[in-house]
Amino acid sequence: MPETARTITNSDEMLGSLSVGNHISVQKEVGSERQAGQIAGWVPEEFLLLKIAPSMITTSRFFAGNLILARYLERGVAYGFKTKVFHAINDVGLLVLSWPTQMEVVPVGSSDRVRVHYPIKITAKSTAGPEVIIEAGLSDISPSGCRVHVARKNLAQAAIHKSDPIRLSMTLPNQETIEDLQAEVRNIQPEGDSIAMGLLFDPSQSDKLAKLNQVIKQQLQI
Repeated sequence: MPETARTITNSDEMLGSLSVGNHISVQKEVGSERQAGQIAGWVPEEFLLLKIAPSMITTSRFFAGNLILARYLERGVAYGFKTKVFHAINDVGLLVLSWPTQMEVVPVGSSDRVRVHYPIKITAKSTAGPEVIIEAGLSDISPSGCRVHVARKNLAQAAIHKSDPIRLSMTLPNQETIEDLQAEVRNIQPEGDSIAMGLLFDPSQSDKLAKLNQVIKQQLQI
């Protein structure tokens, strides 16, 4: 894992950071709204495939020749690059991007972080009552926190803001269950049809965090 920010231009190094299914955000320029997608495949030194909601291709006006910024996380490291849209296939929601000439690599944490795809439930403040339970997806996790994605439609009855306390419940791959894992919302980022939230775990929950750390260790050994 890189210890300092750096730039990579070697295709083999770039390939080492790519994973099919990994979440990625794209935007046409700094300051414009990011759209969420997933890495769908690639041909090294030729092109990169991104799966994105067809509606987002239309509303964000992604056309062939557009310059875009792309960012994604992999094991606690942020990768970012500029590239061009080679082709946009609206009916299947696919962006074909030119292979990047370079990537900026920035560590975002000192702890091990792994990419996961777990369905979870979030208990948060409600706009109409004391609490509401909403469905979400866990996209990466570390011993100290995690990142979740929630569909905008699922947030209609929730009132979630930065620094708010929330609780997570999930079933892990080893069938262990965790109920009411307490966390604090550290950042909120709109990404197309979903909202991405960075969460910090309450460190006082040693038993629950021990279950998570066991899963993280297993994933790092794969």
